[in-house]
Amino acid sequence: MFLKGNIRFHIDNIEVNNSKQNLSVFGASGLPWEPLDPESYFGKKITVFIELQADPTLFITAPGVILKERTQFSEKMAIHYFLTEKDKNIFKELQKKHGYYPSDYVRKYPRIPIANEIGTFPFHVIVNINESDNDEFAKTSMVLDIENISPNGLLLKSESNLTSAIEPGDRINLLIDPRGWFPLQIKAQGLVCRITEELDQKTENINRYFGVKFTHLDTTNKLTYLELLKDILKKLKIET
Repeated sequence: MFLKGNIRFHIDNIEVNNSKQNLSVFGASGLPWEPLDPESYFGKKITVFIELQADPTLFITAPGVILKERTQFSEKMAIHYFLTEKDKNIFKELQKKHGYYPSDYVRKYPRIPIANEIGTFPFHVIVNINESDNDEFAKTSMVLDIENISPNGLLLKSESNLTSAIEPGDRINLLIDPRGWFPLQIKAQGLVCRITEELDQKTENINRYFGVKFTHLDTTNKLTYLELLKDILKKLKIET
């Protein structure tokens, strides 16, 4: 869920101002790079000035960092800002009153964020590319973290440089590894729709986030995955 607002910052005597953006409690995405360039400003720390177009208008100042965001069709800038707990709570209260989902896309299913307290929630997935000109890389399996899941896809994360070879539009094989008592792994194929990159300010590793849409689950794996989701949702309802 988002709030409409303006976001601006200054860096190297350059003013960047984006108005009427979709802002979440964590940041903004889909911003144009101009007048900056990705190679010079990716990972730079900034101070962000946020104006939330709510009632009343709310002004927030927060530290932030510049991210890269890529799809098959575009390269955009994103901003991850770090709100205080007080500002987060205010933001969330405004979301309840004025929040909305963007009209340019409709998410068919809600995302379920990683839940440590759910014993079957999968933390990891084994990935390899199933269409690649690099035969050696196509044979390489990588372990990625799961950030959230939904019936039609996953958000994955890794700071391994091996994953830099994955590009938007790549088709990948997935082996989802549930935890706890759940008896089966789930095999699926997916399409990498979006990649967001963030420079870790402590390690200087690049954290890569991969938005993956399922393109194929056979009947057995689809039923197994649905059973896993049912168990997770049941436990979440009990927890909440």
